[in-house]
Amino acid sequence: MSIFMDYLQQEAAKEKGAVSKEEWLRKTAKNAAKCTFATHVGKFVHPSADVKVLVKPNTVQDSPYVLTSAVRCPVDISTGASYLGAAKLLLLPLENGRTVYENFFDDSDFIKMEMQNLQADYQEIRRLILQAVQPDGCDVSDERLRQVYFPLKEDSYHLLTVLPPSSVMMELRKRLRDMENIKKMAKDKESESYGQPYAEVYDLTEVSFGGTKPQNISFLNNAAGGRTCLLPSNPPVLRARTVTKPRYDFFDTLWIRNFQIFFRQLHDVYTCKVNNRISRCRARNIEDTIIDQVVLNVYALRQVEPGWTDADNNYLPKDQKIWLDQKYDVIRAQEEEWQESIDKAFARWIMKSYERIMGKEKVQLGDGEFKALKHRIHTAIRETV
Repeated sequence: MSIFMDYLQQEAAKEKGAVSKEEWLRKTAKNAAKCTFATHVGKFVHPSADVKVLVKPNTVQDSPYVLTSAVRCPVDISTGASYLGAAKLLLLPLENGRTVYENFFDDSDFIKMEMQNLQADYQEIRRLILQAVQPDGCDVSDERLRQVYFPLKEDSYHLLTVLPPSSVMMELRKRLRDMENIKKMAKDKESESYGQPYAEVYDLTEVSFGGTKPQNISFLNNAAGGRTCLLPSNPPVLRARTVTKPRYDFFDTLWIRNFQIFFRQLHDVYTCKVNNRISRCRARNIEDTIIDQVVLNVYALRQVEPGWTDADNNYLPKDQKIWLDQKYDVIRAQEEEWQESIDKAFARWIMKSYERIMGKEKVQLGDGEFKALKHRIHTAIRETV
């Protein structure tokens, strides 16, 4: 038996007296008009706030922000507790991956074949189902909701209303529960998934909507028992970092372990049997990443008070002083003689660091690689003077 027919039979059996599947479907479909599709429901903020907003989920691709329109999540339904049966019918997923409402809305062959097994007028049921409300925008807010006054220019402003995204919140809860189930299976010695890797999210905050009557908020809220979770959104705790001022040689102060992953990636490219434009480009990209990481250390030293290289215990070569100390910013920009020794030392440091990390597995690098590195280093440094 199909999901649709099985569901109708189960729900009809719950009714008092002998109720056929057709009668139950017709009766429930009449209540579809009491249901409003929404992704943002005002009742999550105040039980009397009758504001509903529908944003089409998963319609924006590659968004850098967490938007309802960029998340694959179910649409919620705002309705009274008496009409949750109609809401459940509308959102029931069928074998073709579409909900009952979507199948009727599309007038799909799938739902037509399902309805052929019932002694009910397909067009009449479809008409009733499609009476469910899909709000088109929202021009009116509610005084019981939080309002944000956002000025634009003289005599112009936006009045923004902050609403919890119920669809996204319930999708978040579902994904967290799925992660928890995967974790349990991975820790269960009798499970086939025992020992498999799993992910876990810490410092979650559980929130409740609707108290003892979650059904008065929305359909998805009722299905979740009125509970969902919030991800931690605390600012990161940053540790104070001190800049190590080099006294003899800048390259001796670079902690090679910070670059280990890049040199191992570089080794994988060096030892790859395929030598084409793509592999060579990948090698250059990794080498450029190493160069950029070193330059970040240079920038940090330039933030130190100018003249720090004049200390009595500082024995840096003159060229490195010009490169690292902001006291010499004018000389650094106007002259280039100082850079030749820096380019050579930088290229040698990259090659020696690679050999040190890879040990006996290393690929022997020659003059060609040295000259190519030196050229790119020269270009990168000139861009930062």
